Amino acid sequence: MISGSAEDAFKRHIEGSNCAADEIDGIIRNLTNNNFFSKHYNLSDIYVKTTQEGKSLVIPYIESTDEGFEVKGLSLFKNYKMIGKLNMTETRFFNLLRENKCHGHIDLEKSPTESFSFYGTSKRKVTCEKNGDKYKFTIEVTLKGDILENEIYNNFYNNIDAKKEAEKEIEDKIKKSSETLIKKMQNEYSFDGLELGSVAAAKYGRRTGIDWDKVISDSDIEVKPKVHIERTGRGDL
Repeated sequence: MISGSAEDAFKRHIEGSNCAADEIDGIIRNLTNNNFFSKHYNLSDIYVKTTQEGKSLVIPYIESTDEGFEVKGLSLFKNYKMIGKLNMTETRFFNLLRENKCHGHIDLEKSPTESFSFYGTSKRKVTCEKNGDKYKFTIEVTLKGDILENEIYNNFYNNIDAKKEAEKEIEDKIKKSSETLIKKMQNEYSFDGLELGSVAAAKYGRRTGIDWDKVISDSDIEVKPKVHIERTGRGDL
């Protein structure tokens, strides 16, 4: 999804690229290195997302800038129409809740001079329970990874308490940001962007005529993050 005129965007000459299409293709291919982006944005993936029950379509939102092209977030689609977009901060946590086995970073900042950056690989598991017409979903997100930067915790390598504190603070940030984002999906967009409907349909039956966007917007959704710092990386240098 490109802001403005797609025709004008593809006519641009980008230094170092054969054409604008090649530049955009390269950007999409490299998205998986960060922000927990999926690699599934080709035409066959789009077809699946728009035809299978409980699936939903989201596409990277690209803007044309003075330097070239830049991904600014995600476009949300319902019934083949764009209903909204997420900024990059929202996109990071949205992808973390929606995708599986993806890579990205979570940052903590206590002051302009005190920051902490963690880079990890995600694992997602969703469970669903039904009580009458009410559904409850639990999204378990596990992150394992390394420290990229540490300007908060002293003597981190030898301090197990500091490691546990950092893991807990990252978990708290994920949970808080996720809960805010889920409320936005439910109340502002009435949109099953996390594809929870596909989990419920697989368990309780498909092709029942259920409007999963409506059901998910009225469901209880709990997020359970778990963070494991495996290596301290550059954070102790």
